[in-house]
Amino acid sequence: MTRDDDLASLLAEWRERRDRGEEPDPEELCRDRPELADALRSHLGALRLVDHAFARAPEPPEGAPRRIGDFLILREIGRGGMGVVYEAEQTPMGRRVALKVLTPSFTNAPQAAARFQREARAAGRLHHTNIVPVHAMGRHEGLWYYAMELVDGQPLSRVLAELKTARTDESGAGATPKFISRPCDAR
Repeated sequence: MTRDDDLASLLAEWRERRDRGEEPDPEELCRDRPELADALRSHLGALRLVDHAFARAPEPPEGAPRRIGDFLILREIGRGGMGVVYEAEQTPMGRRVALKVLTPSFTNAPQAAARFQREARAAGRLHHTNIVPVHAMGRHEGLWYYAMELVDGQPLSRVLAELKTARTDESGAGATPKFISRPCDAR
């Protein structure tokens, strides 16, 4: 077995242990294989970064509702000024959605609730390949919500910040970054 094969085997074993819910100690692995310690530390560090980048919380955060109407809350995706967006499963349809929920403090403010409903209706009337469709809107136990297609990717705020940074970093006016082709798809 070559050094690279040995390293790949150790990393696969470490990953399998992590997938089973164990917390293997990287330093223990490095102590057991000192000849591969530097390479192991480097690869394990990269794996931790990948894990962090694609981490999905197994449950909704403490205090979050577990279910809203037909939607089973899976995890929190993000927060804004007026609400929280969750990844949820629309159980009758068996599909994953992004569920935007107006926070309780705004739900009780009639103007905020009306604004939220207008936003949902307006988005629901739009039809374009670069606009995320709205599947449902409603109120459950006092909480207003609407469900949209779930799109994996970066939040739009991050895409816009990267676009702004890329434009200021590039020489020349109106430079366009090369890393994105359809910014409306990234959310």
